[in-house]
Amino acid sequence: MRSKIKSYVAAAIMAAVVLGTANNGWAMQKGPVDISQKKEQSERLTIFTPIITGLEDSDVEFNLNQMLASDAQRGLDKFLLKWNQMQKAAEQSALKSNFVADYSEKYNRNGILSITIQQYSNFNQGHSEKSVNAYTVDVNTGKVYNLFQIFRPFANFNSRLDDIIQKESALYHAKYSFKHVKDTQPFYLTEEGLVIYFQPGEIGAKGTDVIRFVIPYEMIRDLLNVELDV
Repeated sequence: MRSKIKSYVAAAIMAAVVLGTANNGWAMQKGPVDISQKKEQSERLTIFTPIITGLEDSDVEFNLNQMLASDAQRGLDKFLLKWNQMQKAAEQSALKSNFVADYSEKYNRNGILSITIQQYSNFNQGHSEKSVNAYTVDVNTGKVYNLFQIFRPFANFNSRLDDIIQKESALYHAKYSFKHVKDTQPFYLTEEGLVIYFQPGEIGAKGTDVIRFVIPYEMIRDLLNVELDV
């Protein structure tokens, strides 16, 4: 069963690589990137894979598509490990367990693509697991941004973001265990602003969903890297 399921993901990755490198010779990308979708489905999994097409540099296309498609593989490996453990323990609920991976296009212009990959593992025991992985990339160079790289060198962005998040938490009387925004804190971009997010249970109570803080660009524009045209 494991080899059969993994073959679907392997097929999705190959499709992403082949389709993603089919076009070449385009000018430097400033408008929205073309993204198609590959769906793979079996008894226990449904995977929607984003496929970037039409970039000038075929190597950049290849690497970005492989990165996005491989994200589901890591989540699937984790699901299969737990599923196999449940099978060995003869837990009947394991028979209805399933895994879903989907994506959302959050920002797509000016040569920058920000996309999130959502993964859901349902073990049908009143227990499910959810995670979100975000990627913000320069589609011309293939650069994958860490949070600190979207800001000017030596900008004190951590303190600015800490203050905004703490004030927003207090506004809604939220009891989060938030302390500090790290240089590599997970994030993504939208048309409205920078989104800092935390995985379920990371700063909230057990059972909470993904927690997001939207930081309007106007509140941080003086700190943003000039190469990031948002």
